[in-house]
Amino acid sequence: MGVTVRRRARAEIEQLVAEFTSSGMNRTDFCRHHGMSLGTLNRYLKPRREQGHSGAIDGGLVAVELADTNLTTES
Repeated sequence: MGVTVRRRARAEIEQLVAEFTSSGMNRTDFCRHHGMSLGTLNRYLKPRREQGHSGAIDGGLVAVELADTNLTTES
């Protein structure tokens, strides 16, 4: 028997991408939780990376700005 390929609707793909980006999970754990392959998630995320979205999606560093720059240490 062959493997059944599940096609997802565009809306479902967008929902999965949004859920992943807000989940705080790494890609491997997210895929396990949703029963999908890492390659599938990467394919869904690829258009976002190409459009310049950054952050946890591509595993890169995210620039942050400190709210209070008056950081002092007391010994």
